[in-house]
Amino acid sequence: MRTIRLIPCVPLLAVLAGCPEAGTPPSINSEVAGPDTAWPDAAAPEDDRVAPPEDRGAEATEVAGEDPIQAGEDLEPLDPGPDPIVPPDGGDDASGENGEGEEDFAPEVPEEADAPPEAEVIQPGCATPDECVDSNPCTLDDCADGVCTHSPVTGCRPCAGDGDCDDSDPCTEDACDGSIGACVFTTGRPCGGCGSDTDCTDADLCTIDTCDAGTGECGHVADPCDDGDPETLDSCSPTVGCSHVNPGACASDAWCDDQNACTEDACDLGRAECVHAPVSCDDRIPCTVDGCDPLAGCTNVREVLPCADAAACSDSDPCTLDSCDPVSGCCSHVPVRGCDPCWTDAECDDGNDCTGDSCEMGVGCSHAPVEAACDDRNACTTGEACENGVCAGGALVTCRDDDPCTADTCLAATGCAFTNVPGCTACASEFDCSDGDACTLDRCDASASVCRLTQIACNDYNPCTDDLCDPAIGCGSAPRDGACDDGNLCTLGDSCQGGVCKAGAGVPPCQDGNPCTDDLCDPEVGCVNPPLRAPCDDGNPCTDDSCNPATGCVFAPNQAVCTDGSACTVGDRCAGGQCKAGPAAVCEDANACTGDSCDPATGCVNTPNPACDDGSVCTDDACDPAIGCVFAPRPPCNDDNPCTDDACDPVLGCVFAPNFAPCDDHDACTAGDRCGGGTCVPGLPFACKGDGNPCTDDTCDPSQGCIYPPNTLPCDDASLCTADDTCSGGKCSGKAGDCDDGNSCTVDGCAPGLGCYHQYDDGATCDDGDPCTSGDACKAGACVGGGPVACKLDGNPCTDDACVPMKGCIYPPNANKCDDKLQCTVDDVCSNGKCGGTARNCNDGNQCTTDVCDENVAGGCVHKPLDGNACNDGLLCTVSDACVAAPWRGTPKDCNDGASCTSDSCNPANGNCSWTLIPNCNCRGQNSNCDDHVPTTPNCCRRLGSDGAWRCYFTPQFCGSIGPGG
Repeated sequence: MRTIRLIPCVPLLAVLAGCPEAGTPPSINSEVAGPDTAWPDAAAPEDDRVAPPEDRGAEATEVAGEDPIQAGEDLEPLDPGPDPIVPPDGGDDASGENGEGEEDFAPEVPEEADAPPEAEVIQPGCATPDECVDSNPCTLDDCADGVCTHSPVTGCRPCAGDGDCDDSDPCTEDACDGSIGACVFTTGRPCGGCGSDTDCTDADLCTIDTCDAGTGECGHVADPCDDGDPETLDSCSPTVGCSHVNPGACASDAWCDDQNACTEDACDLGRAECVHAPVSCDDRIPCTVDGCDPLAGCTNVREVLPCADAAACSDSDPCTLDSCDPVSGCCSHVPVRGCDPCWTDAECDDGNDCTGDSCEMGVGCSHAPVEAACDDRNACTTGEACENGVCAGGALVTCRDDDPCTADTCLAATGCAFTNVPGCTACASEFDCSDGDACTLDRCDASASVCRLTQIACNDYNPCTDDLCDPAIGCGSAPRDGACDDGNLCTLGDSCQGGVCKAGAGVPPCQDGNPCTDDLCDPEVGCVNPPLRAPCDDGNPCTDDSCNPATGCVFAPNQAVCTDGSACTVGDRCAGGQCKAGPAAVCEDANACTGDSCDPATGCVNTPNPACDDGSVCTDDACDPAIGCVFAPRPPCNDDNPCTDDACDPVLGCVFAPNFAPCDDHDACTAGDRCGGGTCVPGLPFACKGDGNPCTDDTCDPSQGCIYPPNTLPCDDASLCTADDTCSGGKCSGKAGDCDDGNSCTVDGCAPGLGCYHQYDDGATCDDGDPCTSGDACKAGACVGGGPVACKLDGNPCTDDACVPMKGCIYPPNANKCDDKLQCTVDDVCSNGKCGGTARNCNDGNQCTTDVCDENVAGGCVHKPLDGNACNDGLLCTVSDACVAAPWRGTPKDCNDGASCTSDSCNPANGNCSWTLIPNCNCRGQNSNCDDHVPTTPNCCRRLGSDGAWRCYFTPQFCGSIGPGG
């Protein structure tokens, strides 16, 4: 609750608070004293209850609240609470120190009372208000009756910079106005709402995202993605956006990949149809069987054995001529023409890609269904496959040119088609979307890459202005006249003046004629008449205090319980308005151990009698209130030592005499222990009997007695098959000896009583070390070589095959010409046993593509877009140019100078930024919003017009010494 404070009317405050002219006494019962306000009684100046300010002097300004009443200040309704009586001691209840800032009107505080700290700073000695001006921008400085007053301005906060002005409210713009040295808090758009469609962009590319400028709320409507073509399948992916697929068409070779390594896949752009031509796997080597695996590609398997003559090449087919090629040493099987109605598979071609056409000797052509890729002659499908000899299936082709202003469709005959959308403008940044109209919000919808133009709603939330929008300069407002409401119920006749709602001069009458109430006006609720905040109280507990609406305060004697100030009387009670003493207090406590008396200041006193003492340290002496002194024996003396005798001497107390009794020194390795000198003396050492094991030590442990821990001493386990015998874990063992003689034709072993032995292993398989022999075997303890080895051909045309004794089969590389079966190499030749060529050059000269060669693409070369890579679009007003699908475009150069009153742009001819001042712009109290980029002129934001609006100024006359940019 905000505190209401009573202050005297002075010339300056009379203007702000609506006070009467100087010299008119304000009402102690009124919040704001108007010209018609009277004192509570016709003879107010002589009334003992209230003294006018001129009689009380400076004390008339002392109040218990925090802030003086200011014009238009919002005041909370006064809550009298359950008990409006103010304690007479001026304690916490009177000062309002309740942690909430709620304070009541306090009665006049005596000088000796602890009064609460005053919010006003009072300085004596002044004649005019100018002598009272301090350095604090948040006080109202004035001179009243020769005394300076500095009243805090509600809500004002001094500052040196913007960092001092954080009000922790995310819905305000906080800044420090250097011209006045105080914080300015400006309310912006609806808190938490949106300012443009860009603020509403979500991660779902299947929604159209817009911002309602009136409510600040985002809207997300599903995008229908309808391109208007009944022959396309329209769909949307949240991550990709709209797609319009026309089945059966192709736009590039990549669309025609049938995942079959035995076909070369390409797109016939003329017909928009995929073509799948069989791959030629002929390696032109007569000694290989050429074939193709749909997954692995071409296979060229060399025949198992070379031929020496035609007899070795017979294939049992009467329709082939079998021979041996004398040059290559490989078999050749040439079909005999006319031996059968067909002699090659090509003669059996039925024109159906889904049948395997073959020639079977003696039978003729056969057409068996095959599982392979095929073409259904629909340009909008891809990846068709054969099913039971018929071409079927296939996935729909996705037609997408990444141009948001085209309708993407697919035609079965021709494939993808892209039609321009009327009225659509593609964009890559806000730079592309400006329409030159300051009354529209032009933005680039990043999710759709198209321009969105939204009409700006101009509203300055001021009822005293008409809101307008000029296409040349944007939003503006014009002052208007008429009635308004300044929100303060304590003013009447409010009206618009110069675009600002001014408070009226009228004041509502709030006097109820009751001396037992305060007559106040609350700006939020209007007139209020709560019980007096300074109620009747004469400080006498023997009177009942009340207020009579007709006569005022009444103090009637009572008979209440009271205290006369003496602790030696009880039952004091009021009589005749005074406290009378009661009977004397009874101080007898019936305790034989105390003496009883009474002290008027503290009350009954019971003093202990002298302590009881029988002179013996072996008893505990005490006093029993019922019987007097009592002497109880103390507990027996005990030092817990078996080698002493314990007793108590009346003079010396406990004594402990040494004895010679048997005892235990807790050492398991001694016997016959006995006491001596008050301690246990160890007996003779105890000898442990040995266990006869050389791998254990015989010893005695004081806590355990005799023990036999294992050792690690050298020992002998009596075996010829071990060495370096050592004790471990109480046992003797050694490492096994090495009996290997390194001869693979002997069997090595060891007998514990004899040692190592080596037996011949005749007939066992062995290796004589020559890789050019095979079938080696042991004989008389030696390895004898077998027959020669025939080296297996490695099938590598880039190596020569041979076997060298003691070295084995070798395959030295050659330098023959070869074919590595890769379309991404040229000029293939053998080198270091491998066939390879020079990499094919795929460079297309485009800075926004990466040029590579892909074996899985017809022709090899692939040019992939480098979206996002740096490039140069040739425009001076873009930076960080990057490759995109089309065209190349950079990010618009940032010419934003941070000043809200300049229009920022970039000159495309030279790339320089320019800033144009916006006429009649509201600079919102920030000098930095007025930067005209002219270093020789000062810039500032001031409220100098009659309408109280913030505007930019550029002369020392208004800006003083403030430099460029504020």
